[in-house]
Amino acid sequence: MLTIKAYAKINLFLNVVGVKENGYHDLEMVNAKIDMADILRFEETFNQPVVVIKSNDLFLEKEGNLLYKVAHFMMNYYVLGKSIQITVEKNIPPGAGLAGNSTDAAAIIKGLNELFDLDLSNSQMEQIGSKFGADIPYCLYDQPAIVKGIGDIIEFVKLPLDNCKVLVVKPQVFLKTEDVFHLGDQIGFDQSDLMPMIDAINTQDQKAFIASMKNSLEKPSFEISPETKATKTLVCEELGCDGVIMSGSGSTILKVSQAKMNDFSAFFEKYVNKYMIFQANIVNKE
Repeated sequence: MLTIKAYAKINLFLNVVGVKENGYHDLEMVNAKIDMADILRFEETFNQPVVVIKSNDLFLEKEGNLLYKVAHFMMNYYVLGKSIQITVEKNIPPGAGLAGNSTDAAAIIKGLNELFDLDLSNSQMEQIGSKFGADIPYCLYDQPAIVKGIGDIIEFVKLPLDNCKVLVVKPQVFLKTEDVFHLGDQIGFDQSDLMPMIDAINTQDQKAFIASMKNSLEKPSFEISPETKATKTLVCEELGCDGVIMSGSGSTILKVSQAKMNDFSAFFEKYVNKYMIFQANIVNKE
């Protein structure tokens, strides 16, 4: 039995540079992990199908989803003749811009590599992950990074956020990443310059870093989901706009600040029945 935590991913910067000839989007991102996590348990089984997935999210138990595809690829390509049961305790909400499926897929690659002593390098695992999704290569790691291209260029960095926490506010909205990118291709993405954020990282300037947080996907996401836009507006009105950004393709809104949860208690009590609200720590496991 092997147990792995699959931490949620957040975007503190996301710029859509353009679209490649193959349809993939060229991106610039500053990513981090937070300590909200799915729990995956791996157990070799006998006299069963090659892959069995059990979960409190029944969708993950159905053949054909991303987790099954990654697990089947790993077992059929690297672990012929054996079988595995993967139990997924799902805590990261779907359609939230927190890379729940991608981080689980990355955990499957890491978990099977460890359980069956495959001795795959980080580069090899990244190449496997890139076959199934642009977020998966970064999700193999639990530390902040600048990520470029189609998720294949990863540079680990130290963020100037040591004394900060992340308030996570998720409306009851499910946003499909492909829908957001498709609409963005039609109406355009608001472009952002990565250099101010790189400068803030290099100088460890927290104020400049927070001021540089941008997400090009907000425009199409807000067009699809006015409730997501309204959530960001509400957080700004109630708590101030500094450090407020949508994560990924939405619908989660983040506020990065030095404040403690007690400072947000009035906001929590007022809106806890409308939103999923919690305060998270940034994960940094080098």
